[in-house]
Amino acid sequence: SKKQNDSGFEASTEGYLPGEGCGALLLKRLSDAKRDGDEVLAVLHGVGASNNWTERGAAIRTATERALANSRIDPRQVRAVETLAALPQIAEAECEQVSRTLGSTDRPAPIAVNSLVSQFGYMGAAHSMAGTIKAVLAASRQQVPSGLPHTAPRPAWPQATEIEVAQKTIRLHQEESPVLGICCGSDEGAAYHLFVQQVS
Repeated sequence: SKKQNDSGFEASTEGYLPGEGCGALLLKRLSDAKRDGDEVLAVLHGVGASNNWTERGAAIRTATERALANSRIDPRQVRAVETLAALPQIAEAECEQVSRTLGSTDRPAPIAVNSLVSQFGYMGAAHSMAGTIKAVLAASRQQVPSGLPHTAPRPAWPQATEIEVAQKTIRLHQEESPVLGICCGSDEGAAYHLFVQQVS
């Protein structure tokens, strides 16, 4: 078992531990779920994907922009983003691009980021599914768990001014309609972004 935080947000991280996992989601149109009396954990909004090898972080930025455009969500509603952050350079690229696309000077609170890598290692193709399940449960329970604490958190990156690494559980307030993002990709190459929101 892991005894320390080995995500890209930890200053001492030089690599990542591999992990294994699988997951599944049951998707249904909200109108149909309400009609059928189903329990709805969260609503999935716009998805954005990108494949760009020409510029560092470009795929992450484009995927986030596309997800935002497809969801029609106010960026100030995004309270937290679950990231891949398997390595420091990936964490840096994700934070910089999320800050660039979702950040603003009039945000009510910084965007909290974290990664399941600290708890389960990097799960490869299953990692995005695990991050999505975490965000859905967080939205349903109105709180974002912090994951393992950082013994020596990596200093904030200059280009990620509206970002904070989550060090404690964040309580969500339903009246503010908070949104959670799931960002997964590499510092160069392919990426996707998805938004999850509490059921109103």
